[in-house]
Amino acid sequence: MRFLRWHNALRALCQRRGADITGMGFMAFDSVGGGSSASTYSTSPITAARQFLSEYWDGTLPVNPFLLARRAGLVVATADVNAGYSGRYMRAHRTIEINANESEVRQRFTCAHEIGHHVLNHEHAHRDSLEAFSSRNFDPKERAANQFAAELLMPTDPLTRLVRSGQIVSVDELARMFKVSQVAMTYRMNNLGIAR
Repeated sequence: MRFLRWHNALRALCQRRGADITGMGFMAFDSVGGGSSASTYSTSPITAARQFLSEYWDGTLPVNPFLLARRAGLVVATADVNAGYSGRYMRAHRTIEINANESEVRQRFTCAHEIGHHVLNHEHAHRDSLEAFSSRNFDPKERAANQFAAELLMPTDPLTRLVRSGQIVSVDELARMFKVSQVAMTYRMNNLGIAR
């Protein structure tokens, strides 16, 4: 199960950083099974992201959305776009296009967002402008893709475990560890009720 891989990876990361993992609930697992063979996903963005992670994620942090997209049979291309959009999903071609002129954390979130459109069976997604990624966006498909992306890049279990352990409490450090923006990490921690 992919859970075991991220569990072991998180345990190893904490140990490499010199964190005291006593009492954190870590266990040693010797064998790791394969991922889910599910071909359909939940309509809930959070559950769908967890299913997708279970199927394609090897448990290492930070989650690599580009690698996961490739494992899922999607093509990820970057485009030198001057302005106008961050990314788009083209269902007919199973292709995600990312604006190469944006920051690395923005490109990672955009990729995860576009994977969300794919997994949630949204039709050919129009070009997603920066407004599509805003928490103030009320388009149900865009909000769902944002929720999917947040769970994909900042999975609940490892993030919650790190925060509750008390070993890593800085939003800045967590954002660097998960390779997301500080704004995205703050928003995620508030949504999970683990903000300090």
